[in-house]
Amino acid sequence: MTLPRRWQRTTGSRRCTAEPLWSARRTATLSESSRATRGRMMTATDVAEYLGKPKSWVYNEWKFVGIPFKRIGNQLRCRQVDLDRWFDEQAA
Repeated sequence: MTLPRRWQRTTGSRRCTAEPLWSARRTATLSESSRATRGRMMTATDVAEYLGKPKSWVYNEWKFVGIPFKRIGNQLRCRQVDLDRWFDEQAA
């Protein structure tokens, strides 16, 4: 298989013809079970809907109440399993 020129890297006199990581073949090999075990990443809007609170409450209170967000760039993301664990701890 010949790759487009922009994907080919030169290493000395040999060319690397490996597929890029985002190729269709790479994403097709991920099984549904591996996606489920990694956990779905939720946005602040998803968390607000899940908790039944306004989105403004989530943004204003996430540090104070301890919602387990991680910053990815300038966005807040949270795994659903981490959110469920946090919610269960709040009820105890």
